Amino acid sequence: MNNDKKPAVALLKLAAVVVFSGVLVAAGLAIVSCERKSAAPAKGTGKRAPDKVYAARGAIRMMAAPGKPASQLVIEHEPINDFENPDGSRGMATMSMPFMVGAGVSLAGLVVGDGVEFDLAVWYGADGKTIESYAVTRIKKLPAGTELHFGAAVPTLGTPTGK
Repeated sequence: MNNDKKPAVALLKLAAVVVFSGVLVAAGLAIVSCERKSAAPAKGTGKRAPDKVYAARGAIRMMAAPGKPASQLVIEHEPINDFENPDGSRGMATMSMPFMVGAGVSLAGLVVGDGVEFDLAVWYGADGKTIESYAVTRIKKLPAGTELHFGAAVPTLGTPTGK
């Protein structure tokens, strides 16, 4: 290779290293951002009381891993008929949802498959048109054999029963 091409080749190698490094940094930031978002405590839990609290029942589908704050409790819940959606409609059909677990809530003695009764605390955004965060703030194991009913919500009329 002659001396005229060495600077150009070196510049191309440097450019490739810079671009590759940028891609790695961007990918790392994306991963960290996702982890932080899921690992962060529910935004409203320590700052203000929830806007609504709904009593619900369901079955545990995945347990939060002890010592791993990014892991979440997943519960398939029965319909929550009086759930107040940000758009003003009511009712939430059965679904499996990941939940942050509120401070002081113990999952001791619970395993995947257990039927549970829990309080779903919801914090709506300042605009009232979004859900800022939600968390399980109380959980209790249901007696073995308790029948759960999954399906569509049947919204109630009048004032929601949540707080």
